Amino acid sequence: MSRKLEVYHIVIPAVYSSMARQIRQNTKDWDNVVLICLLKGGFYLFSKLMVHFSWKLSDGTESKSGGSRIGFMALRSYHMEKQSSDVEVTYHLDLDPEDITGREVWIIDDILDSTKTISIATSMVLKHGPKSVKWAVLVDKVLLGQNNRPTPSVCGIVIQEDVFLVGCGMGLDEQYRNTDILYKVVENVDDTSTGSTTPIRSREGSSTVCPVPQE
Repeated sequence: MSRKLEVYHIVIPAVYSSMARQIRQNTKDWDNVVLICLLKGGFYLFSKLMVHFSWKLSDGTESKSGGSRIGFMALRSYHMEKQSSDVEVTYHLDLDPEDITGREVWIIDDILDSTKTISIATSMVLKHGPKSVKWAVLVDKVLLGQNNRPTPSVCGIVIQEDVFLVGCGMGLDEQYRNTDILYKVVENVDDTSTGSTTPIRSREGSSTVCPVPQE
């Protein structure tokens, strides 16, 4: 028995550009925004979003670098592909409190699942007195029975299946993070030819692109 990867969803570039536009539209003081990437999974979405952002310089021109603060922190809620009841902080936020106080903060991550990881990250940021804290995630996993579940301000894809995904920053044995294809991990596959993990193409799963809010 082994496990295989089935193609679940191919993330097109328009998803990233749409998310970047929504983040910008939902930020009042863009030139002083704080962008926080949750590692490891959030790095891929973070890098895709950054190419769409620009800031005004003192002379009025637009630049890819500007008055924003960028920070990183790492929390781990999965071990050996299994979600843990505890969340471990493996890298503390690398911003000073004064970089956050009174500013709008966006926390960017790969997937919103149980909400434990991003909720803990939010509580850590709130200690420094930000003006607001909002979430942007590539995948919002919405399952039946999750009452009073917080939702992200911006998301790229909504899924309603309890599946383990890899790709787009999400890893399996530290592989498959650097791909725009989301794979679903299928366990206990009867494969007498090899015991390795082999990606196979199939029809896409039940995922939908998040609607873009009307202005």
